[in-house]
Amino acid sequence: MTVNDTKQGAAGADETRSGSGFQPLPMQRRIDFGVLGAIVGAVALLIFILQNTDQTEVTWLFFDGQAPLWVVIVVTAVLSVALAQLVLLVWRRRRRRRAR
Repeated sequence: MTVNDTKQGAAGADETRSGSGFQPLPMQRRIDFGVLGAIVGAVALLIFILQNTDQTEVTWLFFDGQAPLWVVIVVTAVLSVALAQLVLLVWRRRRRRRAR
């Protein structure tokens, strides 16, 4: 199926094009900072893991064991962020209730 579009050109003459009438613009290469940040973060994490493979003793409450140092640090960081988000959530809810 062919669709003909008519467009006035610069000289006032009709220009007829076949197809949809739209020509794809050439892709411009732009830096996507989100992707760049993710790549840099992944490389930094990989270097961190490779440099911290030594086993370390872990004691927490009733748990005693050994784990690679990088696992202990990553788990601690993830739990810290989760706890901070939980505290922030409770704080925001209390502020909203007081505002009402």
